[in-house]
Amino acid sequence: MNVQPPLSATPAPQRRVNPVLLVALGAVLAVVIGLGGVYLGMTLRGDTTAAPPEPEPVAVATPDPVVATAEPASDSLSTDELADRYASGVFKVEVEGCNMSGSGSAWVLDEHHLVTNWHVVSIDPTPELVSRDGRTTMTGTVIGGRTEPDIAVIEVDEPIRGAALDWANTDDLREGEEIVSLGYPAPAGDFSVTPSTILSFQMDGPTREAIRGDGALDHGNSGGPALTTDGEVAGVATVMVREANQLQMVPLLFTADALRSTVQDFIDDPQTVEESCDEEVAELPDEWGDDFEDWSASGPDAYGDDATLDALWDSCAAGDLEACDSLWWDSPIGSGYEAFAATCGGTSEASHGSCVSDAGWAAQEAAWEAERVQDEADRAAEEAADQAAEEQAQAEEEAAVAALLSACEAGDMQACDDLYWQSPSGSEAEATAADCGGHFADYWGSCVDREAEAGEIATLVGSCEAGDLQACDDLYWQSPSGSEAEAIAEDCGGRYPGEGGSCVWAEEEDE
Repeated sequence: MNVQPPLSATPAPQRRVNPVLLVALGAVLAVVIGLGGVYLGMTLRGDTTAAPPEPEPVAVATPDPVVATAEPASDSLSTDELADRYASGVFKVEVEGCNMSGSGSAWVLDEHHLVTNWHVVSIDPTPELVSRDGRTTMTGTVIGGRTEPDIAVIEVDEPIRGAALDWANTDDLREGEEIVSLGYPAPAGDFSVTPSTILSFQMDGPTREAIRGDGALDHGNSGGPALTTDGEVAGVATVMVREANQLQMVPLLFTADALRSTVQDFIDDPQTVEESCDEEVAELPDEWGDDFEDWSASGPDAYGDDATLDALWDSCAAGDLEACDSLWWDSPIGSGYEAFAATCGGTSEASHGSCVSDAGWAAQEAAWEAERVQDEADRAAEEAADQAAEEQAQAEEEAAVAALLSACEAGDMQACDDLYWQSPSGSEAEATAADCGGHFADYWGSCVDREAEAGEIATLVGSCEAGDLQACDDLYWQSPSGSEAEAIAEDCGGRYPGEGGSCVWAEEEDE
């Protein structure tokens, strides 16, 4: 069988399985692929590859969540009854990392642990977990994961609100037995219920390591459980197989015998797991290795060798990036088909199955760059506008000061007062305003007040010189020290020299 990537939701360059040819039991040829060329579980954005025609999965309503507890086994539950009872124990896994995002499925083992595939969470060690009804969202931590077997355990701090599931006894499973897969497959990633039948087992000696079923699983199912009719986990959806002489796609579900000890090891000895952006391959157990040979030498290579791949080539060449991704995942490694798909139809240097996501990322980067350029242009325009406004204000202020200076020097005392407050500190204009344009340098206070006071003093000077000794006394006290007016008052208008401030008294004494 040709081994292709497991059933990952949306192909990502990090998740490709090396195609190989399996010859077993009379040279039966098969292709192992993840739905549409990748792992069953991850729906990485951009992939729309569909599973082979099968009955549509049945979406089933979910009961109210409860804290994870193992449900009591029943002799036999219908498909609807299994979904009703155990839907709360199956979570959607949303991951983001390595410039990708996607989703898969996971199931509740106990109130703090969920089981999924490693390829589902390898790019994100802290995935988001979303319950069937959407009411519960948790951030989990991957405490262990490996590619052989393809399994991982997610731990959460808070008790999980969902029905816990238990492993089925693999030895009790039988060919022809009905099983039901629960998960969140493409295209929408909605919760779905997919009934199927056990066709056969992949054996390692007497051990049943995986189940071959006939369910129509798809991207996003990876990591989800396949339940027996009594509600136990018969297997975990991981990869797909396709017989070379048939059209039927067959899910490969790894059993408790293949996975349980590894899962328990992760729980007993949790590790710090880092995101893995390196290429992950779907590794089947080592003991199956003797059944596999390199497929790349015998598979279709160049355009014209395979009608299905040719159709994808044509669509890719026409600009359909989803077709380019599908062609990359579906073509043999090292083939001309793969090389053409890796360039996204000649539009990229090396996308390796991620044409859609790469184009989306490039568009996002272009949008960010355009936004950055626009922000810089807006900021520069704003700064220029602010500078122009500042220069305009400064010019207007300078013009106003010049006008006030001219008016002050011409004798406008209000202009002198305004000039004093508006002129820069320490400037020549301020000095001019301080002595009221040279008009009332000997006075105190505002120029308007000085002008009024000077008028009053002039009146007192006239009265004093006319013989009004009270006016002389008032002039003495009101006139600026050292002024001509003070000298006139000091001599009482020439009548009593040296009696300034006491002119009235001097007159009375003289009488």
